Amino acid sequence: MTEPNPSVPERRTSLRELASILRPQWKRSVESILLSIVQVSFHLQFPVILQTMVAQVIAHSETGLAAAFWWLVLAFVAEGLIMFFRLAYLNQYVANRIVYNLRLKVLGKILDHSYKFIDNEQSGDLVSVMTADINQVKQFLAFNIPYFTRNVVQLVGLVLIMLFINPRLLLFLTPILPFLAIAMFLYYKRIHPVTFDQRERLGDLTARLQENISGVHLVRAFANEDVEYTQFSSINKEYADDSKSAGKMASAYNPIIHMIIRLGWTSVLGIGGFLLLSGTVGTAMTLDQLFAFIPALNLLVEPVQFITWMAGEYGRIQAAYDRIRHVLELNIDIVEKKDAILLPSLRGDVSFKNVTFGYDPAHPVIKNVSFDVPAGKTVALLGATGSGKSTIINLLERFYDVTGGAVILDHMYDIRDVYLDSYRQQVGIVAQENFLFQQSVLDNLTHGLKEYQMDDVIEACKIAGILDFIESLPEKFSTIVGERGTTVSGGQKQRLTLARAILRKPRILILDDATSSVDVDTEYEILFNLKRIFSTCTTFIITQRLSTVRNADYIYMLDKGQIAEEGTHQQLIALKGLYASLYNTITYSPVKERRLE
Repeated sequence: MTEPNPSVPERRTSLRELASILRPQWKRSVESILLSIVQVSFHLQFPVILQTMVAQVIAHSETGLAAAFWWLVLAFVAEGLIMFFRLAYLNQYVANRIVYNLRLKVLGKILDHSYKFIDNEQSGDLVSVMTADINQVKQFLAFNIPYFTRNVVQLVGLVLIMLFINPRLLLFLTPILPFLAIAMFLYYKRIHPVTFDQRERLGDLTARLQENISGVHLVRAFANEDVEYTQFSSINKEYADDSKSAGKMASAYNPIIHMIIRLGWTSVLGIGGFLLLSGTVGTAMTLDQLFAFIPALNLLVEPVQFITWMAGEYGRIQAAYDRIRHVLELNIDIVEKKDAILLPSLRGDVSFKNVTFGYDPAHPVIKNVSFDVPAGKTVALLGATGSGKSTIINLLERFYDVTGGAVILDHMYDIRDVYLDSYRQQVGIVAQENFLFQQSVLDNLTHGLKEYQMDDVIEACKIAGILDFIESLPEKFSTIVGERGTTVSGGQKQRLTLARAILRKPRILILDDATSSVDVDTEYEILFNLKRIFSTCTTFIITQRLSTVRNADYIYMLDKGQIAEEGTHQQLIALKGLYASLYNTITYSPVKERRLE
């Protein structure tokens, strides 16, 4: 007995759920199904016309034979034209719209999710959902469903035609039907968990491949090619094994189903031949009936095989859409209230009131943190790795929701009560990972801005110390930055993202290790330039370089998720605690210090 797979969803996708995807294109879907029915009606003419042609040959009627012949030609031409129009226009249109709508819906859901969702999901797995899984659903709904309808109509039509030709012969097909039903049911039940595993492994494979391509420089730098190759090979083998299992299952069931159909087909032909030769009164079969029954049986094989195949394919599509549904139905934990407040222009006051948060609620990263930052002030957050600095910033951006306490803006707005876009449009951030899109320098700088002035772009680049570099590029601001900013150095990438944040003219500016990739001289130049905008916004600085924070209005020293020390640079030096101990271990250049004063 097969053990249940815990990764397979308990609730499988229903046909009604899949059909709901077609709702926006229901008119063309119905048109495609109706054309499929018209098409098969011409297809079913073949046995009837063949019977007529044989009867005309026996009767030596040249006129009747010619009429039947041209009738058959007309039926084939009409069927071909209808198939071309249905496949080339209607089905392709529906297929393209399904892919378009599903990808937008899935991407919209991904973008709406918080960081917690991204933390728990592999990016490669999401790429697999957006490509392979959606394409499978498209193929099933846009092409297989109309073809399934056509085959059902063909099956029913052929049964009626065979009843008309000779009802006694049709009775000899009925014993095979229970065996076909059992085979189809068993195939459907077993193929779903296998194909679900197959889709999961494909997601893992895509994720690993994406990591290796993105991190190829790191892999080579550490001479880790063999390890990565081995790990990728292991996942690839798991996917190959799952594919092999699915293939073996299809290879086992398809011959059985074919054998059942062929046995029925052989039996009917044998009985028909016997009846033709016996000439028994009341049961005799004429030659034209036998000639009509043979192609009718051949045409009957196609819909039975396809309907059987569809039973397994439906299991595959369920597995694909189960993964899509996982993304679409997963609850979004950062939710705006229905009566969310549309923020006016903020002054920039920020207050943390007894804030507690843990990525795992059972293990808080910060505990009962409280502080107030007046508008226009610059504060620095310091502390060892894991002390909670970046977590505070994530909460300030509402990438996560606090589990206790509250983050208050301008002493009146709880961050959970406001319309997020109206808030985040007033926040500029330079994160630890400086991401650039594969677009032009200007597109990267103005990302998210509906309107901008080129003078403001140039000024922001001057402040960030990146204008000279941009001017040296072949196409200046129109130069395309490589994927993930690979055509620029780490320091240049950091200054570009800094200029992007400055250009937004934010009310709250967050600098998370914003100068870690530049040399000391460049850092001093950037900080000197930034003094011009610090007074216009509330600034949070996270850094390991104490030279960056010594002129901040206020400094918070974090330790194990709590504020261990707070005050100005001079106050903390006088306190002779953690900050003073850390500061005294570093030697500064007095000349460079004076440049910041």
